[in-house]
Parts: sequence; C-alpha cells; structure tokens
Amino acid sequence: MDVRALQDRMREVTPNGVSREFENQLTREKVLSREIPWEGYQRADLISERELELIRRYDKKSDQIKSEVLEKEPDVYSELFITFVLKISNPETLQYVLTLINDLLIADPRKVDIFLKLALKNPQFPYPAFLRLLNRWEKDWYINKQACSVLAQLLSKDPSPSTEFVIGTFRWMVEQLRKSNALDVHIATSSLQKLLLKDEYREVLLKEGGFALLITLLNQQQQQVAQNFQILYEITYCIWLMSFNDLVANSVSETKLIAILVDTIKTVIKEKIVRLCISTLRNLLDKPNNNEQMIDAGFMRMLVILSNKKWGDEDIIDDLKTLSESLAKNIVVLSTFDTYKKEVVSGKLEWSPVHKSERFWRENNAKFEDNANQLLLSLHGILRAATAEPRDLAIACFDLGEFARYNPRGRSILTQLGIKMDLLRLMSHENPEVKKEALYAVQKMMVKNYEYL
Repeated sequence: MDVRALQDRMREVTPNGVSREFENQLTREKVLSREIPWEGYQRADLISERELELIRRYDKKSDQIKSEVLEKEPDVYSELFITFVLKISNPETLQYVLTLINDLLIADPRKVDIFLKLALKNPQFPYPAFLRLLNRWEKDWYINKQACSVLAQLLSKDPSPSTEFVIGTFRWMVEQLRKSNALDVHIATSSLQKLLLKDEYREVLLKEGGFALLITLLNQQQQQVAQNFQILYEITYCIWLMSFNDLVANSVSETKLIAILVDTIKTVIKEKIVRLCISTLRNLLDKPNNNEQMIDAGFMRMLVILSNKKWGDEDIIDDLKTLSESLAKNIVVLSTFDTYKKEVVSGKLEWSPVHKSERFWRENNAKFEDNANQLLLSLHGILRAATAEPRDLAIACFDLGEFARYNPRGRSILTQLGIKMDLLRLMSHENPEVKKEALYAVQKMMVKNYEYL
C-alpha cells in the first residue's frame, strides 16, 4: 500500500494516554488569545509603519480574510513573518508569530513555496531564521516545537534543500531523541512524521543515529507501567515510516527492533499502535534474517490470535495473512535437517527457530547417530574449542540436551562419547547463559520428566 494512503488511514484520532506533561503545556489557543502590542513595537522602532500596517490587515482576522490577504501579497507577507522572527526577542510575541506561520502552512501546504522563494532575496531566509531559534531558545518548549515544525514543513516540500540546513535540522532533532523528557522527544517525533515521508530523509536519520534512538525509545516506552500513548504512537509511526527504506529493512536484523515490535504488540492495548507494529513487520518481511527473528520472538503464536480478531481495516487483515503465509513457509525451510547440519558444521550457531522446534527433534534425533555420530562430535568440538563464542557454547549445550531428551539412547551415547564431562565443566563457565544451558543439558541427561525443567 502507498505510504501516503496508509498515512491517511492512520490519521483518525490521536490515541488517548496523553501525560500530564502535555496537558499542562502552553497550547496554540492560549497563544493566539494574546493581544500583541504591535503599535508599541512600532513606536519603539522595532517594526516599521509599513510592517504595522501589514500585520493589522492580517492579525485577529477570520480565516477567509487571512487567505485573501495572503493571496494578494504572498511574497510580502512571507517576508514580513520571517522579518518578525529575526527582529523580535520577546518570547510571548515570538510564540505568537511562529503560531501564525504554522497555522498558514498547515491550512495550505502550498504556501511553503512563498517562504522558500525568499532565499533568492536574502540568504537568512527562510531556514537560518528558524534554525537560529532552535539553538537560542533551548528552554522554551513551545518556541522549539513551533520552529521545528516550520522547518519540517519547509524541508518536506523543498525539492533541493541545502545539505547544511538538512543536517542542521536532523542533528538537532536527534539530540532531542537523546533526552529523557517526553516533551523534547515529542518535538522531534512530531516533526519526523512529516519529514520521513521522503525516502532520502530516512537515510539521513539512519546515518545520524536517529533510527537506533527510536528503537531504544520504543523499547523503553512499551515497558513502562504508565505508558504515554501519544509518544509511543509517534515513535512507532516514525519507525513504520523508516521501514519503507530498503537500507533500513535489510539491516534491521542487526538490531533488536523485531523482538521489540512483537513485545509492543503483546503489551500495548491501543489498536492504532498495534496496527502500526503489524504494518512495520509486514514491511520487514523477507529481508535478511528478519523472518527468522519474527519466528524466534514467538510471533507465529501471536498471529493466530491476531488473525482471529475482528479488524475494521482490510489492509491489516491482508498484512496478517501475508505474514502468516510467509512465516509458515520459513518454518518449513528453517526446520530442515540439512540447514541445521550446515550450521553445526560451520561452528557458528544462531538461536534460529530450528533449535527449539519440538517437531525437528522428534523427527531428526536419530540422524545425529549417522556417520559414526558425526553431528554429535561436531557439537562436542564446539564445546572444546578455545575460540568458541559464549553464544555458540550455549546453543551447543542446549542442542545436546535436546538430543538426550528425545533420543532413547541419548544419555548413554553422550556419556560414552565423553560429552557429559564437558557439559559438567561448562556448568562453571563465567558466562551466565553458557552456565545455564550446560546445567539444563545435564539435567536432561539425568531425569525423565523434562516438562518440570
């Protein structure tokens, strides 16, 4: 589905769960209710008589009159607003002017062009004026939010923005993502929702480290007892937009994103957030190692539950069907004995689904005795290898325990081959995962009621 079409579907009602941090903040309505002393600014020579005349025609007028004024003199008013941003230092008036600019851009996104054209007249117009505010008003949340929003709207429509302005804006937003304050994070995520519609900006965020921060934030938010659903939604939305980029989708298996998305589906009750997680997983499907990670995270079991739920969105139903069918094929492929054999012989083991597949061990445990116990000896070699990674040791211990569990002669074979002694040795390993899996393997060799382990 086209990203913009799906974006429109997601724009229903902003999820409930807005924290008090947001409720107590300055609002657009409060700012616009102010009476700005334009005449006083003119008497103090902060604005000219011409500028006073122009703002009087626009300020406190109806939407229709504002639109008509802008249509008559678009270039004049765009320059007027930028001039005010540069001239005025009073924070309340600056908040007011920024709100007027944001309002007109939101009402008609085509008006971005009248601001972009100003660069031909003055290099301070329009980007430097707003970037200057981000670095100057660090403690004024409202000014930062409005200035960042304007920059996002300009960049999202600019066909050839300067790299300097793009990088400057993205680096500032990435710094907000590093902060613990939800309000600072919100400034960045709300603007990124506009910018990440363009694929080139997805790669900028990836390069600047913003994507990794979004993953960390998602993990932190979904684990909280009192979840801030607005922030959680915005973070998930940005990750969903990032998942349309091939570079992101092909490298995501190097992160913990897939497991975090599955956990988010389990823990979050808001349907809009769950839908975004499902759509993101659909985008990541069939990319390197992504399917295996979905299966390993237990997503197949969840798909059964999710598929039986009533959804009003046909696209989500289609996503669930595609995910179910594709992952089912992967389980068949991943659970073959040949695939497993190649992995063991390589000496580099991964926690792929085959290791924990009961069907695999039931159907294939006898094959471990083939060729004079070749596979068992390969696993034993991993246990004895001085250069073996803790993960390889842990998985080898687990697999040997499963062999003992499913093969009727497993315990005696492992003892005869001397494998039991190395398992006992690894019970004292410094790595806790290796120690745990070695202990479980030995227990499987000693008891029959494995379900109690």
